[in-house]
Amino acid sequence: MRLHTSAIKLLCAAALLATVTVSRPAAANPGLRGGVTSQPDTLFLGFQYDALISRGRSLAFVIQPAVDVGFNDNLFLVRGTAHFAFWIPVGRSPRLYLYPLIGVSGTYYNYKDPGGDSTGIGMDLGFGMRINQFGFEFWGSFRDAPDLTLAFSISF
Repeated sequence: MRLHTSAIKLLCAAALLATVTVSRPAAANPGLRGGVTSQPDTLFLGFQYDALISRGRSLAFVIQPAVDVGFNDNLFLVRGTAHFAFWIPVGRSPRLYLYPLIGVSGTYYNYKDPGGDSTGIGMDLGFGMRINQFGFEFWGSFRDAPDLTLAFSISF
């Protein structure tokens, strides 16, 4: 019982520390994104949030949750993603970053013909580039999610 209480106290302390150190206002950037997916072929629009978790001399660790709404002539989808990215600055200026990303996505599909709906959870793996507030990402999903996604974003 004592071990259980100590573990809870340690977890609470870690959560408090993470809350205090997670991001400064300049490091938390909401934004909009849009793009295309393959299998199923859709156009999508969405909202994303870039939360800086830690920054080193040459690397920044960022969590990017997002919600997208996609459509085509036979399909409507809603997708939520949670990507983890390691932003690597290119050159001396912190204006250009390249980054690998990994994460998960959950997708709800609603088909018009033949009708019906389904859900799926996938694992995402890809890369991105950010220039100032503009971003470009390309990732593939494994399992029950759109196979490929190409996204463009702007952060505010």
